[in-house]
Amino acid sequence: MKRTKSVVYILPMLEQNREYFGFAKELMNVYMFEESYPGIDGYVYLLYKIPDKLFLESFVGKKISTHKRFVAHYGIYITTGYSMIVFELPDDYRYDIKKFWDGKFSEFTDYFKMLVLDFHGAIPNSILHGILGKLDKTKKDLEKRLESPVSKIKIPEGMDLDSKPIITQETFFFKDLIQFEQKKTEQCNSTHSDSAGEPVSTSKRRRRRPGITS
Repeated sequence: MKRTKSVVYILPMLEQNREYFGFAKELMNVYMFEESYPGIDGYVYLLYKIPDKLFLESFVGKKISTHKRFVAHYGIYITTGYSMIVFELPDDYRYDIKKFWDGKFSEFTDYFKMLVLDFHGAIPNSILHGILGKLDKTKKDLEKRLESPVSKIKIPEGMDLDSKPIITQETFFFKDLIQFEQKKTEQCNSTHSDSAGEPVSTSKRRRRRPGITS
C-alpha cells in the first residue's frame, strides 16, 4: 500500500512520535478525508492493521484513546483486523495545512518544519531537509533521478521539490482497501497453489461505520 503525503506532513501535527503511532508496523496509512463523511474536514484518519484483541485493548483502549485529539475508533475490515482511528487536527496548524494543499512545503512555518523533521528523525542533508528547505543539492539530485537517456529534466527556479497533494489520494476509499486485500489474497493463493496444488478460499469481510459528525 503506497503511503500518502499525509503520512509525512500531517501526522506530525498530532505532536507525538513515530513509535507512539506504531509507524513501522501497524500503521498502514494516513488520510485527510474519509469517503463516508464527504465535506467534513479538520480531522485526520489513521488506518491500522490490528493484529489481535490484546493489541487492540492495549494500543487503542489504553494508549491512543487517551490522546487529547482522539475522536473515534471503528472497524473497517472486521475479519481481517483493519481499523480506522480518527483525530481532530489542532487549529494552530491551519496555515501549514493550507500550504500542504498548495504544495508549498518550503513555506511551512519554521516551527512546523522542525516538528516534521523531528517526527521523522530526519538527519541533516536528508531528502526531507532538502524539500522543506528547498535546497539546491536536493533539486539537482531530483533532476538527475528524473532524467532519461533521451531527455534532461530542469526543475524551474523557485518550485517546491515535492509534488502537490492530490485530494483523491489523500482520501480513504473502501474500494482501494478491497483491491489491496484482493492482491494480497491472490498472491497468497498463488503461493499455496504452487505448494499444495489447490487455492485457499477467503471469507467475506464486513465494514462497520461510526457516527462521526462535524
